[in-house]
Amino acid sequence: MLSAGEGRLLRLERPILRVLLADDTIANAQVNNISPSERLLWVSGLSVGETNALVLDYDEDLMASLRIIVRQNLAPVADAIRQIDSASDVQLTALGNDTLILTGDVESPDAVDDIVRIASTFVDSDDSLINRTRITGPTQVNLRIRVAEVSRSYSRDLGLDVESAFDVGEFSFFIAPGLPQLADAAFGAGNNALAGFQSSNVDALLQALESENLAVVLAEPNLTTISGQPASFFAGSEIPIIQVTAEGEIGVELEEVGVSVGFTPVIVSGNRINMQVAVSVRSPLGTEALGGGLTSPSFTSRQAETNVELGSGQSFAIAGLFQVLENDMSLDRIPGLADIPILGQLFQSEEFENSETELVIVVTPYLVRPVNAQDIILPTQRLTTPVNQDTGDVLMGTYPEPAVLSGPDVNAAFTGGRRGPFAGFILN
Repeated sequence: MLSAGEGRLLRLERPILRVLLADDTIANAQVNNISPSERLLWVSGLSVGETNALVLDYDEDLMASLRIIVRQNLAPVADAIRQIDSASDVQLTALGNDTLILTGDVESPDAVDDIVRIASTFVDSDDSLINRTRITGPTQVNLRIRVAEVSRSYSRDLGLDVESAFDVGEFSFFIAPGLPQLADAAFGAGNNALAGFQSSNVDALLQALESENLAVVLAEPNLTTISGQPASFFAGSEIPIIQVTAEGEIGVELEEVGVSVGFTPVIVSGNRINMQVAVSVRSPLGTEALGGGLTSPSFTSRQAETNVELGSGQSFAIAGLFQVLENDMSLDRIPGLADIPILGQLFQSEEFENSETELVIVVTPYLVRPVNAQDIILPTQRLTTPVNQDTGDVLMGTYPEPAVLSGPDVNAAFTGGRRGPFAGFILN
């Protein structure tokens, strides 16, 4: 088997007189010097295909019958793949003249995309490329979202400062590491209540603010999606709004009010995640007169999109989502506004109305792997229903005293018969 453009030198048992080749467009077989002593035959591949050659000696006897298979030259493809991803173990197999099969193990979906993109340049069409690679790394991303009302004066201590912020439209995006100075801000300098917190421990810092009434966590949803697939979160609802048609007829329409955040995470390499974030906010702006003494609230819509890249377990935050309601916009004048999930609590906050707090969404992506069903144990899985006799014993106080265990029996009771201590971790 040869690649196109590749040659091989064969040494035969007897001198070569003549070579008969079935298709000289696929391969070439030649003797360098026809002589009674020449035994070397040079075979080279010209184009993809299969042919055969007959080699005769000086007695006109058949000395060798060669089956020559010429395949695509895959060395340039393999070299290009190794240059961009040396850690992957990808095998290339050619079928015919225009079909390429990719097999092997690849670390991440992003690496697969790069490999497929390179391999597609060596085939005539995408249909000629068959990808059968297996991704060994995690392919799913869990997004832990925390929606919080945070004091404006302390939101900077959460990492939401101008040095780490970049604005997209009217929104502000932050890489929110959870700065250590938050411990001093919440508890006073020198207090050791938060000693030892890591810079990425946003959870503990939010809890510290919440314990000091400087933040209120409104919701903590979790989303799980596959790398490259979108996931979205909507905090809001639909509220009825009075509408007047051109003919003067009065009707009611539902207006969507709230915050919609869409995420499209892509696992890049290692534990890095590239995240495309799209934010859309629709909030009350004011009131407008409809005639006949009727008024209806008006709304404003804002959208922004951006990309961030961070590691698994790192956080970023989105702020500047809502403008403060106008003075004439009370909750009583917008029916249903106070009942909106999550945001209704925010709109009822006097601190938010006085611009003392703002809505902050903290997002922490994690690389996750699926688990086997047998590894998940529900709290009710080992629950047994008491029989009537047991129930009567408990109610009447006549149940037997528990057995007292001592010695090896105690160890067996706590470890299920396994050897080792009955407290602490079990290390194999």
